[in-house]
Amino acid sequence: MLVYCSAALVLLFGVKTVMRNRDWQNEEMLYRSGIYVNPAKAWGNLGNVLKSQGEMEEAEQAYRNALYYRSNMADMLYNLGLLLQESNKFAEALHYYKLAIGSRPTLASAYLNTGIILMNQGSHGRGQAHLPDLRRHPGREPEGPPRPQELGHQLPVQPGQAAARAGTSGGGRLRV
Repeated sequence: MLVYCSAALVLLFGVKTVMRNRDWQNEEMLYRSGIYVNPAKAWGNLGNVLKSQGEMEEAEQAYRNALYYRSNMADMLYNLGLLLQESNKFAEALHYYKLAIGSRPTLASAYLNTGIILMNQGSHGRGQAHLPDLRRHPGREPEGPPRPQELGHQLPVQPGQAAARAGTSGGGRLRV
């Protein structure tokens, strides 16, 4: 009897392992399977995967789903803002950057992208006002924020700024 019970348990757990292995075939399937366990984190990670696959509408919905479960996740607020900015939905992107900053005041990238949007929209004073915020909150991100002198390629050229732009470093990519 003990042998039959042991064999049944081995068979049961073997079947469960095979079923679970299907969830690990790729990142998208893994995060979709995790929605029932930790919906906020799984939806957020799924949004990142979908965005990397070019599925922008699905990624946006995944980020919104993550925020439905935890509305104060600064990373998801920022990621949604970034996706909206890349989709030229600047007003909505600004809204989510503001929420991200409210949730995590040290999120330097949100200050930076807010400033870039405002400056590109012609609100140079308002946009530049975010750069001091960037210095006050140098960021706790792994690489830290880009230095203001690296941002020349991101900002519109103003009269008299051509010389300043010429002095920017070539590696001034956003590190977000």
